[in-house]
Amino acid sequence: MNPLPPTNPWLKFQPQQKNRNRLNHRKKSRRPSFFTVLLCLLLLGIVIWGGVRLLPEIRQGFTEIITYVRKWTSPPEPAAPVPAVSPTLTREQVKTLLSPVISTNPVPGTITTSPKDHPLTIETGLNPRLQRFLLDEISRLKTLTRAKPEIIAMVVIAPDTGQILAMAGFDSAAPDTNPCISHEYPAASLFKIITASAVLEQGLMGPDTPLFFNGGKYTLYKRQLKEIKNRYTTTTTLEKAFSQSINPVFGKLGAHELGADQLKIHALRFGFNQPMATEFSASSGSVTVTDRPYQWAEVASGFNKTTTISPLFGAMITATLLNHGTIPVPYLVKTITTDRGETVYHRPPPETRRAVEAKTAATVMAMMTHTITTGTAKRAFRHYQKDAVLARLLLGGKTGSLHNNDHTIKLDWFTGFARDKNGPEQIVVSVLVGHGAYIGTRAGTFARKIFQEYFSDYFTSGTE
Repeated sequence: MNPLPPTNPWLKFQPQQKNRNRLNHRKKSRRPSFFTVLLCLLLLGIVIWGGVRLLPEIRQGFTEIITYVRKWTSPPEPAAPVPAVSPTLTREQVKTLLSPVISTNPVPGTITTSPKDHPLTIETGLNPRLQRFLLDEISRLKTLTRAKPEIIAMVVIAPDTGQILAMAGFDSAAPDTNPCISHEYPAASLFKIITASAVLEQGLMGPDTPLFFNGGKYTLYKRQLKEIKNRYTTTTTLEKAFSQSINPVFGKLGAHELGADQLKIHALRFGFNQPMATEFSASSGSVTVTDRPYQWAEVASGFNKTTTISPLFGAMITATLLNHGTIPVPYLVKTITTDRGETVYHRPPPETRRAVEAKTAATVMAMMTHTITTGTAKRAFRHYQKDAVLARLLLGGKTGSLHNNDHTIKLDWFTGFARDKNGPEQIVVSVLVGHGAYIGTRAGTFARKIFQEYFSDYFTSGTE
C-alpha cells in the first residue's frame, strides 16, 4: 500500500496555488442565492399571467394590423350580385299576422301592422267604394233602436278569382268576433243548393220534373215524407220547389232519392266539414248525417239547426256555381311589403277543386233566377226590371230563415249573384241578418242595395 504524499506547508505560499484559490472563490461567489431564485420565479409568474390576460387584445391587435396591410396590398374582390327578393312569409304566418286585422271590419286600402317592431304594409283586394258602403251601412244600423239587427254579416266576392271585394258585420252578443267568418249559424234552406245540385248531378231528375207534396210548404212532418197522393196533394216541379223553398219536396229527395251517402258526398264536394284554404282563419260549414231517414230529410231541406255555415262560405257556395262548378279560393291579401319596399308575400296560385259539372252548375243558376222573379226573394227585388242599374243585370239567389236555439233571434239568409247581361262582370253576395224582437230590413234587401252600389259605379266608371 502506497503511503500518501507528504504535505508541504510552503505550497500555499507559491504563486500558482494562489491563482487556483482565487478562481475557486469566484465560482462560489457566482452561485445565486435562495432569495434571488425566488424573486426570479415570482417575476416569471407575473409575466406569464399578464400574457394570458392580454393575449386576446394582443391577438386582436395583430389581426387588425394584418387586415390593414392586406387591405392596401391585396387587389379588390368583385362585388357579389344582389339576389332577387322572393316571398318569405308562408300562408300560416300570414294567418297569424291577420288574426287581429280580420277580427274587426277591415278598412279599405292598405293596412299597416308591426309584428316584433318590423313594419309591414298589407295590400288587400277590397273594393274601396264598396267596403266604405258596407261600413257606412253598419254604422247606420247601430244607431237604430226599434229594428236594429242583433247580427248582420255581408260578404261580396268575385266568383272567378275568389277575391273578397267587401266584408263587414257585427254581432251584438259577441262584439269582439267577426260574424262574416264564423260558421256557427244554421244554414237553413241554403243547403237546398247542395241537394238540388246532387239530384241534378246524378241525373235523377231535371228542373221540370213533376214532384208533389202534402201539407204546408215550410213545415216538415214525418207524414209529409210519405209517397201519398190524394185530393190535398200539391203538384210542383224541382225548379218551383227550389225557388219557393218547399221543405217537404226536398225532405223526400233526401230521404228517398239521395240517402245518407250521397248527402255526405256532395256536402264534402262543396267544402263542408273542411277548413277553408284562405290566408286567414275562417271556417266553412259543418254537417252531420246519421242513419235515420227523417234526419236525411232534415239535412236535405235545411230544416235543422245542426247544419251550420259562415256567411263567407255561403258566398263560396254560390261562387262555385258561377265558376262553372269549380270552387274558387277566397283571399283578402294581394301582397305584403316591408318598410324597405321588399315584397315578402304574394298570393300563391290557388288549388282549385271541382264540386259539380259545369252543366249542373248552370242549371242550378237558372233555378236561382226564379227565386228573384217568382220565389221567396220576389218582394225584396220587386220592380227591379224598372231600375236603371238592376235592369241591366242577370240576378239570382237563394233565401233561408230559421230561429236560433233559444228562439230569440230569427236568422235571415240571402246568397246570390248579379251578372252584367252584356259583359263578363259578376259578383256574389252573401248576407245574414239576425232579427230581434222586431223584423227590420231583410237580407234580400241588403243584397239588392249592394248590387245597385257596385254596378252603378261599374257602369258609370266606363269599365264595362
